[in-house]
Amino acid sequence: MPKDYLTSLPPKLFDYICQLVIDDRPQQYLGGISKAFLPSARERTFRSVSAETEPAATKLFEALAASPGAASHVNYLTLRLPETAFSSKAFAPTVRAAIRHLRKLGILEVSGAYELSKRLLSPTSPSTLPELFWLKICSTLKGWRSPFSPEHYRTLKHYGRLYRLDLSIQRSKIWRIGWSPRGAEPISMPSTFRQLKLGGGAVETSKADVLANAFTPSVLQLEGGRGSDAPISPRLHRLPCSVAELSLQRYSPLLEDLSAVLPNLRQVKELSLYGSFDCSTILPLLARELPYLAYLGLEANESFTAQHLVDILQGPQKILTLRFLFLAGPFARRSVHVSLEPEELIEVVELADREDVRIAGSRFWAAVREQGRREGYLAAKEELRREDARRAAASAAEW
Repeated sequence: MPKDYLTSLPPKLFDYICQLVIDDRPQQYLGGISKAFLPSARERTFRSVSAETEPAATKLFEALAASPGAASHVNYLTLRLPETAFSSKAFAPTVRAAIRHLRKLGILEVSGAYELSKRLLSPTSPSTLPELFWLKICSTLKGWRSPFSPEHYRTLKHYGRLYRLDLSIQRSKIWRIGWSPRGAEPISMPSTFRQLKLGGGAVETSKADVLANAFTPSVLQLEGGRGSDAPISPRLHRLPCSVAELSLQRYSPLLEDLSAVLPNLRQVKELSLYGSFDCSTILPLLARELPYLAYLGLEANESFTAQHLVDILQGPQKILTLRFLFLAGPFARRSVHVSLEPEELIEVVELADREDVRIAGSRFWAAVREQGRREGYLAAKEELRREDARRAAASAAEW
């Protein structure tokens, strides 16, 4: 760092001055004030970068390729591009150089750009993106005729700190004629890997469970396409034994009943059902079919009532192992049973407290606020009654 009076300041005071400048002007102004600010300006400017057009992404990658110093400050990179972006072989060396310089990149999100997406899903060296822990890819992966074949992902182990992979394949006709997977061949992943999220073709393709079994994650999320009627239950017939946390999202006008596949989920300790699921048939079976269930996350819809929630907290259908119950509001304008309105959920909130089950989610939080308002009203009413009684007693004493 260049030596001047700024460099002699305590680090916290120096950072405070930097933040004051940023609050008033963009980060780029720091370097124009003093050379002492340049490292801090780079760090703040490049910490999180994004591009949503191919020209912008091209300039960004040229800058990252030409400036290892700037690239070393990037922690979060988001690219939302056309599928054909970066498909030119002439630009490939620039892409490779930029990726090589991203030494501290932790989160990488790419939508489109099938050539770049394939490159990122098949790293060739352990030195590639050494700090990457979350990779999000949403692409057609054009050129891979069988993108759910585990063979494409064998080298993901080169990302030594990878914790989570989100993969959404944006096409449905992805299987070669006559191609049939030979079961789930395990993919060797780094010891840090834990979470897999599959969307798009991963949910709507009949062979979609191949990847889930090959990756053997402990946390699995399946997300159906918005407005798609494709069911999720067929993807749960061969749930990996490693899965302890399962999150399902499906947004369709039609409700799906998962009761037939619940016996396949016995090892699941945390279950989240968001969107179009028929919870009126699912909830009564959870105590019997999921003996280790400690967390249940739900999204309010028209299929279930507050009584269904009461039943899993007490009585014959009580989930004995349940420790946490989450209830979110409905997606978009989906209808909700009247008993799931905040004032009607107070009974569930009070019962959960007695049963030592923690609650969370916008629906329950609204109920807690309503409960507090009601208790405050009753307390005030009781205080008025007591005040009237005191006045009456005092008046009687005077007589």
